Amino acid sequence: MPIYTERDRDKHNVISILNNTKTMPFKSIRSLYIPENAEPNKTAYRCPYCGVVATITPLVWTLEHWICKCDNDKCGKTFYAKVKYTGSIVGVGSEKSLLSFDIIETYPKYVPVKHESIPQNIWSDYLEACECFNAGAFKASVVMCRRMLQNVCLERGAKKKNAQDKWISLRNQIKEAFSEKDYALVHSIADKVKYFGDYGAHPQDDNIDDVSDEASKAILDFSNKILEITYIVPWGLKKLQTGKNASNKS
Repeated sequence: MPIYTERDRDKHNVISILNNTKTMPFKSIRSLYIPENAEPNKTAYRCPYCGVVATITPLVWTLEHWICKCDNDKCGKTFYAKVKYTGSIVGVGSEKSLLSFDIIETYPKYVPVKHESIPQNIWSDYLEACECFNAGAFKASVVMCRRMLQNVCLERGAKKKNAQDKWISLRNQIKEAFSEKDYALVHSIADKVKYFGDYGAHPQDDNIDDVSDEASKAILDFSNKILEITYIVPWGLKKLQTGKNASNKS
C-alpha cells in the first residue's frame, strides 16, 4: 500500500488512472502522495563538514529525518538532516518514482577544521563558538567569537591595560594589533564580530537580544576569515617562499 497524507488520500485513484493511461501527453506527474517503490531524490546542500554545496544522498530516511552522506569526493561524511517532503515525481511504466525534499537543518550545523598555523588557545575559542552554534546557543556563539577576536589581538601584542592600569577597550586593542592601513578588511570584519559579541553578552534595548541562526553563522564566517588573514595566509606565503628559496639553492 502506498503511504500518503489524509489531505491527499482522495488524489490516489486519480493519479493511479493517470499513471496507467497510455495516451498521457506528459512523462510524469508531480504529486504530494507517496507512490509505491519510490526513493528520495538527491538534494543539493552545503555540507556542514566540508562546506561545499554538493548533492546529499540519504542512507536511512523517513519523510522528516535523514541519515545522509555528502557526495563530495573529498568529504563523504555522514550526518543527520531534518527534511521536509515537498512532493513526488511519479514515474510512468517501469520508471521509478522520486520523492522531493527540502533540507531544513542539519546536525552538526557546522564543523570547522583546524589549520596548523592557528594557536591552540585561539582555536579553542573558535571551536567552542561552533559548538554553541550547533547546539542552537547563538548568543553564546557570538560571545565566544568576540573572545576569540580579543585573544587574537593579545597574541599579536595588544595590551590588556594602559599606563594608568585601566582596561583597554577591544576596539583599541584591534587598532593596536592590526594597522588600519594594512588590515582594512580585518577592521571591517572585526567591527561586526565585536558588535554582535557585545550584544550577545549584555542585555540590550534595540531588538538584538535574539541573535538569529543566520547572524550567528555570519559571525562564525567572519571570525574564520580573521583567522585566515591573520594566520593561514602568512603561513602559506612563508611556506611558498621557503620552497622557492630551497629550489634556488638546488
